[in-house]
Formats: sequence, structure tokens, C-alpha cells
Amino acid sequence: MKYGFSFKGTHTGSIPGLTVRTASRPIKPETRDTKFIVPFADGAISTAADNPYRREFYEPRIFTMTMMLTAGNMMILNKRLEKVSSWLTGTGKLIFDDTPLIEWDAAAYGSVDYAPERSGTKAVISVSFETAPFGRLAWNVLDGPKIGQRGIYLRDELPLGPGKYVITMREDETDSVLFPINNCGDRHIRPIIRMRATGTDSSARTGIVKIDVDSSEMVVSGGEIVKTAIVDCDKHTVTDAHGSNILGRLYTDQVWITGEFTELQPGRNSLSVKRIVHEGDGGIEIEFDFVPEFIWDADIERIGRRW
Repeated sequence: MKYGFSFKGTHTGSIPGLTVRTASRPIKPETRDTKFIVPFADGAISTAADNPYRREFYEPRIFTMTMMLTAGNMMILNKRLEKVSSWLTGTGKLIFDDTPLIEWDAAAYGSVDYAPERSGTKAVISVSFETAPFGRLAWNVLDGPKIGQRGIYLRDELPLGPGKYVITMREDETDSVLFPINNCGDRHIRPIIRMRATGTDSSARTGIVKIDVDSSEMVVSGGEIVKTAIVDCDKHTVTDAHGSNILGRLYTDQVWITGEFTELQPGRNSLSVKRIVHEGDGGIEIEFDFVPEFIWDADIERIGRRW
């Protein structure tokens, strides 16, 4: 790594006397797998894709960095070590200078060791960051990138502005709506789906919504007074407009989920959205939002083609 990195909003270049180099940055995550040895048969049986989503899942990654911290004397060095140790405590976004469009959810992994050199005027620090298996793009699909954002330039041809993946359905629309969504990332992603009743009557509600994609169906059944439901398919939660949990089926202000939480594969996805309504339910607006994830880096041109 030529330049450095930022962690929790602080860049290595802003810390006096600190330089950094890469010790280890795996370019792909390790597959989470269990293998069974079968007697009198070659090889082994893998269960990596033996799950309802019919795909592989992955282990966290470990990025190891070596940092050199220098100072005029040991007293100043210890003060700088105190600031560095505080900086490396906790979790935050890890962003490398050579891949500025990708953010990693990271935390310092294990102990952070240092060895004094040059009579206490230099410390060699070894730190390992545990990160998510995949890095996230620096923006979500609804907001899009902004000119002047880190790694975005005027010459880049990217779509700007929100409103990309929004469906508006009237009360009398009962047929399935085919809706394409492009996942420009490298891996499967589970979106956040926001449903809002648009009717003006007091009886307006989200009703029952069925979402089919890639032979998988999710049914979102809203109670009689549910006007907003935010379904986080990754966290398996449902909240209202204020962030309160409404996942359940006992009360009229709750939402019940059946089937599998929606997942988008890399590339083009064809969704089928159908609503089961009753008189007075009114219309509905359904918004899909997600942050694409990548194995290593985001290619601007490819993002533009797959957006």
C-alpha cells in the first residue's frame, strides 16, 4: 500500500510521525464450509451451498498493517502511542487510499503490539483489523454518488439522483408488476424495503405485498392500521416510521413475514410485485434501497454499465 488508510474518520497521514505499510490484505474472503469424508469415495462432500439461499457464505477477513511511529524522545513517543491506541479502540469504517470507493466495517482484532527501537524514539506497531467479508460501496443506490465525493470526479459517467427503485401502485392495481433491479456489486445483497400507504382515508394501509425474485417469495402482511413498514431483509427486522419494532402477528399495528427475505443476486434481477388489497386500503409506494458490496474494489465503468 503506497499511501495509507483512514479508520473512524482519522487518516494515518494526519497523525504526526506515523507511516504505514501493508503486512497482509487477503484479496478474497474464506468460504464458510463444512466437509464430510465419505468412506470408499474420492474427495469430500461440501455443504457450503446447502442452505435456503442455495449459495456460499463467507468468513470475516483480517487485514494486518505495520505502522512506524517516530518522535524526538520517549516522552513524546508515549504521548503519541496513547493517541494511536485510543484511535484503534472500537469499531468504525476502514478506507484504504488505493480503493477509495470501498468502505469496510472494521475493528482492531486482538492485541495491538509495539516494539521500541532507536532508544525509544521509534515504535513499530502491528495491528490487525477484522472486517466484514465484503466491502461496501461508498453510497447507496437511492442517493447515488455526488461530485466531489471521495473517489468521484467530473469525468466519471455515473447516474446521479434518487428515485431509482421505487414502485407506486394504485388501489385498483391487483396484477403483478414486473420490476427490474440491477445489483452492480460482486455479491448477493438483501435490500431494505420501505412500504408506505399513500391513501388519504383513515383506512389506508400497506395491506399484503408479495415479492418474488429468483424463485423465492416473501409475503409482507400488514395489520389493519399499518401505514408504514420498513423491512430490513439483511437484519430480518420490520420497523415503523419511527424505528420501533412492529414484527409480529398479534396486533393490528404489526407486520408478519412469511417465505424468505428478499435477496438480490449480482447483475440484473427481475422482481414480481403483487398486492392483495381490500376496499379502502388505498395506494402504496414501495422503495428498494441497498448498498452494493464488492470483493476488493469498485470499477467505475462497470458500475455505470450495471447501475
